[in-house]
Amino acid sequence: MEISFRRLLPADAPAYRSLRLTCLREFPNQFGTDYASQLALPKLHMESQIASANPDVFLVGAFDQEELIGIAGLTRDTAPHRRHIAQVIQVYVQADYSGRRVGLRMMQALIAEAWHLGLEQLQLEVVTSSPHAIYMYGQAGFEQIGFHPNYLKIGDRYEDALLMVLFRAKNLTATAS
Repeated sequence: MEISFRRLLPADAPAYRSLRLTCLREFPNQFGTDYASQLALPKLHMESQIASANPDVFLVGAFDQEELIGIAGLTRDTAPHRRHIAQVIQVYVQADYSGRRVGLRMMQALIAEAWHLGLEQLQLEVVTSSPHAIYMYGQAGFEQIGFHPNYLKIGDRYEDALLMVLFRAKNLTATAS
């Protein structure tokens, strides 16, 4: 099994939509939106971004042959004094590929793309009820910089989140040693 990683292209939009809806259905407590509201949309926000080939908003996909099995998104800040920062969003790998380091390798591909764009800092939020994701982000070099209680509200339940960051200079130093 050879897993490959690349930016999603306009032709990948239908596969992206299917995978994104799957992750929202399977993990309703880990994302800021829900399956039902996204299913009702004729086009998901990131589907439009894939079609536009916007260099500042994109998804990296993990592929097993031609099948999209994982996604990781990036959105660059648009404020003039924050263009060096981007948010990592919508990270998901199909359960069948769990434990094979697909998520880590996909994040490494996303990070490489980010540094290629000249970004200096990547930020993300991850719910505390997702220890595997927290571990994977740590393996990719992200460090916790904060804690956000009651980050998500699903019905009458709350999910807390960790705020994590990866700095380019520190990451490049770590990979060079």
